[in-house]
Amino acid sequence: YTRYGRFYNSYIFNHSFTGYHPTIKSTYRVLTHDKKINHEIFNGPVGYKSYPKEDLYVHEWEMNNVPGIPISEDYMPSYKDVTTRLSISSIDSWDEIATWYSDLVRKQLKFDEVVENEFNSIFPKGYRHLSETERAKRIYYYITDHLNYSHVSFKQSGFVPQKPSKTINTKLGDCKDFSSLFLVLAQQAELDAKLVLILTSDYGKNELVLPSTDFNHCIVKVTMDGTEQFLELTDKYLPFRSLPMSLRDATALEIPFDSSKKSKSELFRLKDQPRQESLMESSYVLDLDKTTSTIELTYKVSGHLGSYYIGTFDQQKDKLLEDTISQEISNMSSEPVQLIGIENVSFEKEKGIVEYTTKLTSKLKINKVGELFMFKIPYFLTPYDRSIIQPESRSYPIDYKQYENSDSYKETMLVRIKENEKFVEIPENVKYQFKEHSFSVNYELLKPNSITTVEYAEFKDYVTKVLDARDNLISFNLDNN
Repeated sequence: YTRYGRFYNSYIFNHSFTGYHPTIKSTYRVLTHDKKINHEIFNGPVGYKSYPKEDLYVHEWEMNNVPGIPISEDYMPSYKDVTTRLSISSIDSWDEIATWYSDLVRKQLKFDEVVENEFNSIFPKGYRHLSETERAKRIYYYITDHLNYSHVSFKQSGFVPQKPSKTINTKLGDCKDFSSLFLVLAQQAELDAKLVLILTSDYGKNELVLPSTDFNHCIVKVTMDGTEQFLELTDKYLPFRSLPMSLRDATALEIPFDSSKKSKSELFRLKDQPRQESLMESSYVLDLDKTTSTIELTYKVSGHLGSYYIGTFDQQKDKLLEDTISQEISNMSSEPVQLIGIENVSFEKEKGIVEYTTKLTSKLKINKVGELFMFKIPYFLTPYDRSIIQPESRSYPIDYKQYENSDSYKETMLVRIKENEKFVEIPENVKYQFKEHSFSVNYELLKPNSITTVEYAEFKDYVTKVLDARDNLISFNLDNN
């Protein structure tokens, strides 16, 4: 039972009938004054009956001789999505939850003098000449640049956000405080914005199915130039319009600002929402040597993946930064490497792109077979590894967002060998496809862009002719007609 607020007399229960161990008999009973009870069963049939007992009604669900479900697997769906599960709620609709939260927070959303001063600092020349996207972006970066996130669970701190002026004065707040501040500033800038209650995707799809207050996060939805955009405000380094993995396929409930206006709120999922795509790109030049090879490696990262690197380069310096980047590269590299230096660091949070270059050395293994030398090309990105295909077969589907956090990968490698060496054979180009997954490798043998000592005389003659041609004179005289 809930213990306070509008739903103090309501009840919300959940129960799993199956688990990793077999059960002879599993019974779940609820005694209530309600003759009918709002409930749903997921992943299998469960026997149900109800009967009166004195002045109450007993609602009973039962399963007998229940086998255990298969043991857990890496990247499987949430436990609550694979078990036979009962959900019960005495709250009639999600609209009741949305109305309750709207009424709860609206009295806190005060546009007072403190908030007005900050609004004027965000828009010193006004806002009407700006696009809706630019207005939302300015408010977004004001919050993420100037305020610090304090992580406190909804259940620990309650659902009521603090007043926006307090968030501004203390420069501290949690998700609902930042979302409320964004809402007040956005409304003043004539933007259509709403709070959105969230249960993050790591809880699965069946954790929250009937009306309940069991959310664990709050974000905003803002309409910008005709496009609805969901914004995460608690990550200080997250680029605008990027969505973290915790919001992909998350459970959401939109909260109307004015509950007196007739609108219906329903539970939905954040699926295929507009966002800045995440890309990991590496390019390197490898000077191959039989003892120690040198590598100039450049990384380029965009989207929500940029948050980690922007934070790293912003907060870490000198040896701490080198140790972090060295470990990061070692984790992604297919061959052992040693970091020599970091240079050309460039990151702009507003563009959501991070780029940096590293100097590396590696003792690549070069095998000699007869007159040939053979080596493996080093890779510095890992779109797939053996862990995803380790089992011979699977009992559960792969929830791919648990494994992958990038939309795409791109690698470019340039391998240079010594002047007295030449490539004898290169692998064939390959291309593979599985559903929406695609992989391709293209090899190209480049002509050397150098002039050997033997070729120098011919090259000198060529350049001399070019220079002489550029020195040609054009004649003209006076036209006496």
